[in-house]
Amino acid sequence: MLHWKQKKSSTFNGKAREIALPMKFNGCVVEENNDSLVLHQNEYAQSLSKISPSRFTPDEFGHLRGQVAYISSNTRPGTARVSAQHHPPTLGYSNAAVAHLKAHRRGISFTRLELSTLVIRGYSEAAFANNEDSTSQLGMVIVLCDAHENANMLHYASWKSRRITRSILVAEVYAFSAYFDYAFTAAHDLSGMPGQTIPIHLITEPKSIFDTITKLSSVSEKRLLIDIAALRQAYTSGEIENIGHISSAHNVADPPNLT
Repeated sequence: MLHWKQKKSSTFNGKAREIALPMKFNGCVVEENNDSLVLHQNEYAQSLSKISPSRFTPDEFGHLRGQVAYISSNTRPGTARVSAQHHPPTLGYSNAAVAHLKAHRRGISFTRLELSTLVIRGYSEAAFANNEDSTSQLGMVIVLCDAHENANMLHYASWKSRRITRSILVAEVYAFSAYFDYAFTAAHDLSGMPGQTIPIHLITEPKSIFDTITKLSSVSEKRLLIDIAALRQAYTSGEIENIGHISSAHNVADPPNLT
């Protein structure tokens, strides 16, 4: 049972409530699993249906794209990249996403964390010009974790870069800058809850970004000077407590690891 304590303020009085689990919230199911809460949409995923090429219509395809994007943005990080790559529209991508969602019953688990050792850890990934329209695909995963290797998902996303990327370094810097903004905002909002400052640890896969920020290496791309300068300032001022380098096999923001 979830217990909501009574809250009083100058504007309203809240009554104590007990909510039985499992419960539905915003189209998702919240279940209790031992000491954790699991958020999933498995029943919703089973209701999805593939579209055969013989009965393909733009309206049906748009409806299916919306269904896949809805479940991918809430509880299924593994298909976030597929739903973000639906331009130009491809029926094969949608049907493959539906098959994956129905074959794997998964969700996002939230467990108790130790407040005194909270850390926000972020991972980013960029695929240079891998889309059919030659745009780059960027991704991020941000988690809240403690010293006992417990972690809760805060945010994940996969999106096409709206800025021009002419090299792998440019795409990686854009992804790194974007997920630092999310991590910094999350740290600022959460710091008031436990009454302490939550450090930010950012993990990057390219060694060039790691050296550029931590060792003040120079970059030849002039369009990156502002982004690099902002990241260096955040690192030297302590807004980013630590920057780590990780291999592709251990990068949770890499699409194969998400699935």
